[in-house]
Amino acid sequence: MAAQNPEKIVLVPLFLFSSKHVKKDIPKIIEGYKNTKFDLLDSFKINYPLINLLTKRVKESSGPKKKLRALVVVGRGAKDEAPIQEFNQIVKIVEKKLDFDYIYPTFIGMTAPKLEDSLKHLAKMRYEEIVVVPYLLFTGFLIRKIKIILGTFSKKYPSIKIIYSSHLGVHPFLIQAVEEKIDTYQLSSKDHQ
Repeated sequence: MAAQNPEKIVLVPLFLFSSKHVKKDIPKIIEGYKNTKFDLLDSFKINYPLINLLTKRVKESSGPKKKLRALVVVGRGAKDEAPIQEFNQIVKIVEKKLDFDYIYPTFIGMTAPKLEDSLKHLAKMRYEEIVVVPYLLFTGFLIRKIKIILGTFSKKYPSIKIIYSSHLGVHPFLIQAVEEKIDTYQLSSKDHQ
């Protein structure tokens, strides 16, 4: 990258919400390249192609409703309030698109309600089926942690059917989300010339 000496680089961070990485880590890295101008775009936030992908992942795994059923949408969590509010808005949008008796936003990281607590709450409410979908882009530590929690829960509550939906992952909807960010950037760049 630096060897080619481009005049400007547009960075599209693949983050669902603004985080320390987007706000501090990436800017700190790019400030080391003094001869290159960087335009760092924002995270996805409330993004309809990604909401459509989340809905698709749930439909792929859950099938038609037969029992008293809840959907648990698992986010990473954050220290800042804005990403939490955005996540909750996404869950409300998804709620309108799907047929569940209850849709529950929860978190795997530093924010409450935690996934473990949400599952216990739903067990007390006597749901027969719980569909769990991570609102995460990629696999890794958090996905493994979710699966471990689900395994432990299933052993403790064997009468409740747990259905795990895949994380978002690489998909044409993700490509569309990136393309839309670039298109929006290019339009705003033209407006400022």
